Amino acid sequence: STLAIEFSSNKEKIITNCGALERFGGNAEYLRYTAAHSTIILQNTNISEIRQNQTHSKFPQIVDFKQSFSADWFMKEGSHNGYLKNCKKIVKRKIFFKKNHCSIYGEDHIISSVAKNRDIVFHIRFHLIPGLSITETNNKKNIILRTKKGVMWRFKSNRDLLLEESIFVDNNDTVKTNQIVVKGITKNNREIIEWSLVKT
Repeated sequence: STLAIEFSSNKEKIITNCGALERFGGNAEYLRYTAAHSTIILQNTNISEIRQNQTHSKFPQIVDFKQSFSADWFMKEGSHNGYLKNCKKIVKRKIFFKKNHCSIYGEDHIISSVAKNRDIVFHIRFHLIPGLSITETNNKKNIILRTKKGVMWRFKSNRDLLLEESIFVDNNDTVKTNQIVVKGITKNNREIIEWSLVKT
């Protein structure tokens, strides 16, 4: 799905999407949904519809991407208009990496295309690879992740974090896993949700 991310470090995957459709085997239709990807979702609707043996019936008409570099940082930024018609919103994702550091920093923007804001329900989903040990913190803005190799990571946001069930599909095998979710309602013409995943 547009603006979806996956993240790995030292051959260990942490943030994922729910899996890929097998060319032959008829995996669950769920894997086609926007919510099955680690991205921004408005009004619980799909920005793309892919139907078996058919061309795309719906997809964002405009997708922008740019990147920049400095002495220490990489920045990648993407946006799309997939929610413009129904929600009057543009979504943008900025990703920052620091050279020689095990971390990723993100900003997700939900921007009104009209002068008066519309209250729109949003979810930002980060599906986690199976096998992680997960510890929620009392302030609801940090979640500690421990990989199979014992590496500790902290997922942090400026919004409250929820932990929900998810699935991961690989080679037609479905495994239960979890996802980190940021949920809210757009109250401003531009909502900015900050998040990070940092090795501790």
